[in-house]
Amino acid sequence: MTALIEGAVREGERCDRVIEAYPVDPEVPTATRNRFPGVLPAFLACGFREVGRLASDRAVVRSD
Repeated sequence: MTALIEGAVREGERCDRVIEAYPVDPEVPTATRNRFPGVLPAFLACGFREVGRLASDRAVVRSD
């Protein structure tokens, strides 16, 4: 998962774009088991910062 995230960040930097994602926060007890959009700890480990929430278990993160 981190390899895909890091690739997206590199492409964003190459194109001078901010990358935004909506990962699942697995620490929330009612979080969906669908991990397709990624998990919050992986994005934070890649340098993203949380800027909001779409739902209690769905973060909004940016690479800026």
